[in-house]
Amino acid sequence: MAEMFGKEFKLFDVSEELEDSFDGIDKKYCDKYGEWVNIFANNIKWKEMFENLDKDIDFINFGAMSQPLREEVGLDVHYKRPYSIEQFVQNECLHLNIAEKLFRSDAGKIAELLCDAVKRNFATSEMDLKDLTYEDYDHLVAELFYAPEGWAYLVANMFCYSFPPLGMKTIHDMAVSMKPEYKKGSRPHIELIHRFCDDLLGVPFFTRHAYAKLDRKTGKIQFSLFSRARRALIPKLSGTWLFEKVAVGMLANIIWPQMKEDKRIFEVCHNRLVHSKTVQKNHIEVNEPKSITEIDVTAYASTVAFILMLDCIGES
Repeated sequence: MAEMFGKEFKLFDVSEELEDSFDGIDKKYCDKYGEWVNIFANNIKWKEMFENLDKDIDFINFGAMSQPLREEVGLDVHYKRPYSIEQFVQNECLHLNIAEKLFRSDAGKIAELLCDAVKRNFATSEMDLKDLTYEDYDHLVAELFYAPEGWAYLVANMFCYSFPPLGMKTIHDMAVSMKPEYKKGSRPHIELIHRFCDDLLGVPFFTRHAYAKLDRKTGKIQFSLFSRARRALIPKLSGTWLFEKVAVGMLANIIWPQMKEDKRIFEVCHNRLVHSKTVQKNHIEVNEPKSITEIDVTAYASTVAFILMLDCIGES
């Protein structure tokens, strides 16, 4: 993008040890950044990046907040009526059954608490929570993504000016009201980019952790066969001997070299989780993952960071 528009590009190094991120979750830090201090597993460098911006930077945008305008690719994988609010929380909030894998006891209680939060914040009175329609699912996903993505803009606005062009309430409300079928291939998203700045569509697409191509005739994004197969198979194979053998034995050195570091990250997460005051106070037994492919490392670190944040709130 910088090359296309003749702009300067600067890469910020936000890599840091996970222990440092976790150690930064204290009451003082929660007071400074708010209760959702755990974003990106509380990566401290990510937050401090805004404090060290060049003086001539007067606006920041992350390219996020467009979820309601895009197709929900997980829908076809998980959705089958009758589809309850409990199933929605399991698929969208507890990725790859993370609660059941992390906790020996009270995994159901954690899911229940999340379910109550989703009902209070995102569900509408018209929804049948025991049998969500296709439109209900799409609406809940849009609202669920909209809430945490806004946190990045809140942090940026402490030091600079920032707002999401595609996340303003008028656009968000319009997008949420759209029929899911119309969002196939992220067509509304592409159409808005086309109208705002068509040159941007010439930049290679990378979305939802995969490369994609734009079909100019239909105005839709198309994923490669490999990307579609990977998205469908990973949730089903995760934790199995086949996935472990392929992912760790073959793909780790090619596609996911960071998996070599995942084992140490898992050990750090497990240690902090076991010694969490919230976990100990509620007598929740913690499982230690048998394999680094059993639980998604990003979800694990973020979950632990969230629980460490609850420890700080409990001290207040």
